[in-house]
Amino acid sequence: MVKILSASKKKNLTFEIHENAKIAFEFCISIEKLFNIEKLPSSSTEFFSKSMTLHAVEKNTSIQIISGFEHTAFDLTKTDFSSIHILIHSPELSKNDISKMAWSGAIEKIHSSIDMKSLGHLMNQINEKMPENFIKTLYGSGHLSEPKLAELASICRGTIANQRSAIREKMEQAKLLVKMIF
Repeated sequence: MVKILSASKKKNLTFEIHENAKIAFEFCISIEKLFNIEKLPSSSTEFFSKSMTLHAVEKNTSIQIISGFEHTAFDLTKTDFSSIHILIHSPELSKNDISKMAWSGAIEKIHSSIDMKSLGHLMNQINEKMPENFIKTLYGSGHLSEPKLAELASICRGTIANQRSAIREKMEQAKLLVKMIF
């Protein structure tokens, strides 16, 4: 059963990301998106917030967010929760159901708003952070390959390979710098 959290109840609660949704949340905030909402006037945040719906479970005086954090205007520290819709799900949701809700929202949003210059980073993050069973469901294999991502993004595989190579080079340079410092 799902219910809408009343405005009066929102006032006395704290909001946090559910433990089983944290990896999907961290994934969402680590990906470079096509549009940077912070470049828009502050009035646009209110405009976007009105279309936001969060899915959560209630635990004592806390609302634990499962999905909806992938929304353009969501910011855990800045969102005015009193003005958005919050759907409260049964506390009996399984860890797998929570993870599935978190990842499905994240991936749907990312697929429609990823910056093409960060596809290599996206691929690495998906393969590192997303549960293998979800990767298999979404992409037909236990990992997301360069050819598959290139096909989905309608670009050549070499573009993704070059991005990933540049990422590896930056990581190697950072490791060398750390070694030199210490």
